[in-house]
Amino acid sequence: MENILKLFWLMFSYNQICMAFTDTKGRTFSLAFFPEYITPATSDLRNILYFSSTLDGGCTVNYNDGTRHQTNVHVIAGDVVKLALPDTTQLLTGTRVEHKAIYVNCSTEIALYGHNKYALGRDTSDAFTVLTDEMLSTDYLVASVEKTANLGVVATRDNTTISVTLNATCDYVFNSVRYGDGDTVSVTLGYGDVFQLGLASTDGKCDLGGTRIHSNHQVAVFSGALYVWELDLAAGHMVSQVPPENAFTKTVIAPKVETDEPGGMTLRVLARENNTVVTITREEANGTIVTSSTSLNTAEFEDINSDLSADVIVQSNRPIMCIQNIYFRRRGGSSLFVPGTDLYDNNYIVESLDLDGVSSDGPFITIMSEVSSFMDVRVNGQQRDDIKWTNLTTVPYAVGVLRIQPKQPYVVNSSSPILVRLHERLYLESYSYNAGYRLPSFPKKLTNAIELKCLAKGWFVTLNVDVLYNVTLSHIYMGQSKCTGTLHGNQLIFNQSYTECHTETSVSNGMVMFKNRVMFVALSPDNVVRHVIWLHSISCSEPVDGTNAVLIYPDFNETVTGSSTGHIQGPSFDISLFKDASYQHLFSGNHAQAKIGEPVYVQVSSSVSPNTIMVLRSCDAQIGNGKEVPHPLIENGCAVDARTQILVTRNSVTRFEFEMFDLPEEQDGIYVTCHVTFCDQSDFSDKCKQQCHTSPHIIG
Repeated sequence: MENILKLFWLMFSYNQICMAFTDTKGRTFSLAFFPEYITPATSDLRNILYFSSTLDGGCTVNYNDGTRHQTNVHVIAGDVVKLALPDTTQLLTGTRVEHKAIYVNCSTEIALYGHNKYALGRDTSDAFTVLTDEMLSTDYLVASVEKTANLGVVATRDNTTISVTLNATCDYVFNSVRYGDGDTVSVTLGYGDVFQLGLASTDGKCDLGGTRIHSNHQVAVFSGALYVWELDLAAGHMVSQVPPENAFTKTVIAPKVETDEPGGMTLRVLARENNTVVTITREEANGTIVTSSTSLNTAEFEDINSDLSADVIVQSNRPIMCIQNIYFRRRGGSSLFVPGTDLYDNNYIVESLDLDGVSSDGPFITIMSEVSSFMDVRVNGQQRDDIKWTNLTTVPYAVGVLRIQPKQPYVVNSSSPILVRLHERLYLESYSYNAGYRLPSFPKKLTNAIELKCLAKGWFVTLNVDVLYNVTLSHIYMGQSKCTGTLHGNQLIFNQSYTECHTETSVSNGMVMFKNRVMFVALSPDNVVRHVIWLHSISCSEPVDGTNAVLIYPDFNETVTGSSTGHIQGPSFDISLFKDASYQHLFSGNHAQAKIGEPVYVQVSSSVSPNTIMVLRSCDAQIGNGKEVPHPLIENGCAVDARTQILVTRNSVTRFEFEMFDLPEEQDGIYVTCHVTFCDQSDFSDKCKQQCHTSPHIIG
């Protein structure tokens, strides 16, 4: 006689977003080079791309200098490769649409950096980290810079409609229409198009901080200044790529800038939500600590001014974004996004960029690391004694500065997350860029992308794939990996029976409920699901007049958990699951969960005549299809290994525990099957004794 207990791998329910990350290394990129001065350059204008990777590979660069061209780049493992594009790939000044998007497609993952400069007469430059297309979004909140601000939007496909809602201190003119604070500029872009909201002079005090951008397709957004010029501080051209809203964070460290040139910085703190309380701590070089606080609402920002020798720490109760704008007295400067500490990565390749002459400052690498692990930082495989570390007081982090040789690649890594950035200054030229960072994986707005219809015989779910740019559709499924959708146009359709795809069925209050999940998973190189990037719960219901039936399904999570029916009663004996060794707390409901490695306490009991003895013979775990060899837990009354222990044996009860585990290739659940023998109480034969029946050892 046997009874069966079915165990499943279950994921958390209800629209839970599991935290998976994507870094700035990728295979596809979309960008543009924005103008550096009010008049077009006639010579000495340089638009340069830098490619780095840990693997050899190739990239194709599609650009427009008046005509669409395509060129190939050979990427060398552990090196940084440069590609200079023609002058005319740079956009003109003003608010306009130009067909000058640049697209990069690579055979291996790379990190990509842009550097544009105008040497003749103006000596201005800046650099920026290019985000992979996988990180792009449809919604952005722009921090901007405080003067002569511009922004640009790069389309990634045809029929891209964008809406730019201005939070502006001046007006911008587009197609002969003047737009000011509170107005929305709408435009439709095609593949290859770039929309630029910009000025044609350097006189404006224009600030676009808090401006919102929304689009129907993923776009790349850039922000900066045409050319900043003031009597006391000047920065020249400034540019950075705007990360999407999942880059907002709660702890940011804006490090000092190693330099001999007088100057200052403005750290802009932008709030995403109302009632954001921000604490700013400035740790100065002389040991002075200055703390202030402010409260911000949605799209509001606070500017913190500081000298370049101070480390500034920003902490908040709600997510914020920080932009660091750096200014030098004799012109030169840069603008860059400052990633939060939860966005740090582990591995980077950096190299100084082209400047016209011998560098005045640096080049310098700045490294942010936890104090507990800064000694783990390696540069080209070595622990460097010449990194100048400063331990911060406000947070348990250290800031390290290392001067490097120009135009040589440096591999910087650590066992713990770090942030690496590079800056350099030459007279009037300067630039800075992050060597990379990571972001929580897209998308966020699944609710608006998924439509559910509850048909009489099954599910009909449609998913708008336009929100899933650069995503492998076969990694999206309903309930289990074999239930992938069918693509019709831009709609991924799941049309499945209520008895398929691990649909959970339950009856309550006169209604039958059907529940399932649509999920997007990330496969590791060994083709195993290790991350669930997002999950969306779906349910249908209908009146029922009948008995309760429950079908539970397997699911996956970064933290794998176990699940069971909790209590399944057979014709003559029961199997019950308990959470504790005292057998006081049953797993409740239909979804008993136990993490891998945690003990599960099992009670096998009989309610037959007291004159009958129940003897537990064996229990094993087996995949539901019955085709695989069972995994034994108990054999011949013996625990098969130390992970299973028999605790109590009596006439009608056996208790044992085992550590929760998974089985490879599990699709339809894991069944635990127990076999028992019933004997008369007066039968004293070996088969009717609850004991370990092992084979005798032969000696000699």
